[in-house]
Amino acid sequence: MKFLFLLWAWSINLFALEDPFGPQFLKRVEEIHGYFDSLPARHSDLVHKTKLMKTTNGYDLSIFTLGKVDAKRRVLLLCNHHGDEQWVAQLCVDFTKYLLFSYPNSPWLKEWFSDTALDILPIGNPDGFAKGSRYTAKGNDINRNFPFMWNYVEEGTVNTRPGPHALSEGEATALHDYQLKHDGEWILILNYHLSYPDSGPENYILLPWAYTRKKELSAAEMDQYWKFLPNKAEAPTFSVDTIPNVFYPCSGTHTDWSWERFRAPAMTMELGHGYTLPTRSVYLEKFLKEENLPVFLRFLRGVKS
Repeated sequence: MKFLFLLWAWSINLFALEDPFGPQFLKRVEEIHGYFDSLPARHSDLVHKTKLMKTTNGYDLSIFTLGKVDAKRRVLLLCNHHGDEQWVAQLCVDFTKYLLFSYPNSPWLKEWFSDTALDILPIGNPDGFAKGSRYTAKGNDINRNFPFMWNYVEEGTVNTRPGPHALSEGEATALHDYQLKHDGEWILILNYHLSYPDSGPENYILLPWAYTRKKELSAAEMDQYWKFLPNKAEAPTFSVDTIPNVFYPCSGTHTDWSWERFRAPAMTMELGHGYTLPTRSVYLEKFLKEENLPVFLRFLRGVKS
């Protein structure tokens, strides 16, 4: 299996990818938004922008669609519901750079995008990101604000600042409404986070349910997930689990709501290595190419399996 994975990685040039990414991190909201805002003009045949709202502090919250904007099969890539988990936004940037760089000479990407769209929300909480805060400008946690089991509590639950009611945060409402607009089209929903400020190298792919230790996905439900999940040979630093098993129960999460509402496999990536960006070379070689880009591409391959 490892040999097959390495052969696949070689075939898509995964281990020789310096050119697409550039020498600098994009660290500010304006830089990240500027990159994504430039894409529709530079790739008018492949990238489309849908503005969802303007945040309290005046930032645009927009979805960038790679592929056909009216596709009936969709994948959601979401980064930075928590504004202090900042380098995860760089993954959103670099996943996009890789796909756009590879697309012209990649038969599998051309086939993938022929009937499937990738919707990207690069910073789900720009007000918090700008301040280095987990919370929105109102002081609430977007990833506790979705309308499934909102503010449910059991022993050990951590629901800090879930908001006064479900969908009290405009950022949560805007994404909620966008997903409902495309009801019946979702194939896979990915939500990227960093696990905690001083975390070690372990990475997690976390499945529902987040809100409770008392419920697990059934065997039939897990059958919908297996085709997306890498094995240990493909992703040795990743473990598949649930949020309560690894951390603590938490309710009102985007992943739980997405799975319950759309029954499309929804996953939360909780990535290790802490909140502080390493050098650019360490990030590119380890965080991106060795660990996260292969797993992200594995998710995309699962869409077609």
